[in-house]
Amino acid sequence: MTNPSIRTLPGAAVRLLTLQRVSLWRLPGDPRAVAVLWLGAYLAIKLASPDRAYWYYELARPLAQLGLAVVAGLLAAGLLGKGGDALRFAFGFLLITATALLLQAALDQLAGEAWSDDPGRDFFVCAWGMIAAVRLVATASGWHLPADKVWASLAAVLVLAASLGWRQGESALIRYAAEREDTPRPPDIDAEQLWTAQPALVSAALAKLPAPGSTAPRTYVVGVAAGGMQRIFGREAAKAGAALAGRFGPGSGAAVLSNSADDLSRLALANRTNLAAVLGEIGRRADPQRDLVVLYLASHGSRDSELSTTLPDYTRLQPITASFLADALRTARIGRRVIVVSACYSGSWIKPLAAPDAILFTASAADRTSFGCDDKRDTTVFGEAFIHRTGERGISLEDAFASVRADVNEEEAKSGTARSLPQSFIGTNMQALWSGRD
Repeated sequence: MTNPSIRTLPGAAVRLLTLQRVSLWRLPGDPRAVAVLWLGAYLAIKLASPDRAYWYYELARPLAQLGLAVVAGLLAAGLLGKGGDALRFAFGFLLITATALLLQAALDQLAGEAWSDDPGRDFFVCAWGMIAAVRLVATASGWHLPADKVWASLAAVLVLAASLGWRQGESALIRYAAEREDTPRPPDIDAEQLWTAQPALVSAALAKLPAPGSTAPRTYVVGVAAGGMQRIFGREAAKAGAALAGRFGPGSGAAVLSNSADDLSRLALANRTNLAAVLGEIGRRADPQRDLVVLYLASHGSRDSELSTTLPDYTRLQPITASFLADALRTARIGRRVIVVSACYSGSWIKPLAAPDAILFTASAADRTSFGCDDKRDTTVFGEAFIHRTGERGISLEDAFASVRADVNEEEAKSGTARSLPQSFIGTNMQALWSGRD
């Protein structure tokens, strides 16, 4: 024989959702019914969602919202002294919430961009859910004291409001946190203006490097701040570039490519195209046997010898990798070079870039992270030590790099972090530069 609660469920659901009087016994009181409705509603809500770009980020939100609906039903049943009907209440509140969330998704689809930030839709849906919840408590609870119904309705409404108003509450918290961040939020990026400005910005960067035609040795210093989601890398690349140009003295010049929010309008982007263009022009200007090219790269790094290459709005660009840099140096016919990589796992860059005419120095071993990537700092732990020691006069690169290692080890021991183990490589043709004193 068919269960009467199942036979009468469609009619009861229609009455409940149209805010009519409902007999509580017509709603299922089986835990399996609650579970099926919960999971079925979750899948329906996810399929109806207009924005699936960040589905992994919002994976748990509807599950939690529907879970709060169950809590609201159990709470109402408890306050009314109807523990035996708790699952029926839970089912009813689940049905209300699932309908409200599907309505919310449908309005999102219809509204489009024009109402993308309008909270009115959410408030309308939330108000309907509140009325439906009060109606369920008032009509389905049997003969109870009015005070009990008021308290049960209030408790259910508060919990259900938290569920249906989740999105607006989350947005408000994000805005509140953003307003109080120590680091300002990145500005909106005009993509057309940004990309059309690159040729002029690359030319401006090249103008800061030594011009061709000099008979004296020249040093070309290029800072590359690939990580644009944090300002620290732009600051570090600029300071390191200035320190290195100062170390090598007359005939030196430093250019910086940066994705930092502070630099977007005044410096060329640190991307593959610009870096290859700068290296290509340096190759045309420099004497590979006499002149020196110094690169300082800063960003987050990976075990695959990649630098995270991003804009401040989290747009990902093609990563700058050790293999790409090796090819760019070879194509540009760059000879004597010093390459410094300030990133986690940067020791993995040594093997692809090792050459007789190369000196390499990295912030960490291939299997270790480096530290200090915090916008409250001016530079990373490695960057601070490198800039300080490189700027010292009268000591060799060998001694300067030894001091950098010692400073980094001391700072990491003091803070209790694991050792990053900075690494170096000196090509056979670079021994004189490595051990010579300026």
